[in-house]
Amino acid sequence: MSGHTYDQATLAKRFASRRAAKRKSPVMRLNLTAMIDVIFLLLVYFVVTANFATGEGVLTTNLPSKSAGDFAIDAPPVMPLRVYLYAGDNAQASGDDGYKIRVVGQTDQPQTISQLATTLEQLSKHMNTADPVIIQPVGQVKWEHVLGAFNAAVKAKFQNVQFGEQTQ
Repeated sequence: MSGHTYDQATLAKRFASRRAAKRKSPVMRLNLTAMIDVIFLLLVYFVVTANFATGEGVLTTNLPSKSAGDFAIDAPPVMPLRVYLYAGDNAQASGDDGYKIRVVGQTDQPQTISQLATTLEQLSKHMNTADPVIIQPVGQVKWEHVLGAFNAAVKAKFQNVQFGEQTQ
């Protein structure tokens, strides 16, 4: 056996002590099969009889009183008034030096800077003058036309006049 030599007396003692240990402590084992069956039947019973639908009911709520304090209600975001200034050959007939003006949301578009000033003055009567006005140059619009549109917005008493990024 694996290189060890045991004498007969040593082997007999070892096997005898193992047999005696087995005889001295008989292990009582509980038969769990019946208990597992009962647990499974209880589980099936509760799953079958359970009601998974949410019940309708009245949710009680407490409305704040008028003296509870003022709550800040956020206003919807303000859409800026956009004024586009276009340059190019197709705009030659529309304005001086080949530019065209377009005010977003208007059916009658101004043809000149003075008409733009009139249009913006009319709009300022119906709008909040703190709302942003964005002057958006498109193409190679002359700087004097962009500044003219800016001055028209300031003349109409708009307080938040901005320049948009020039696009092509």
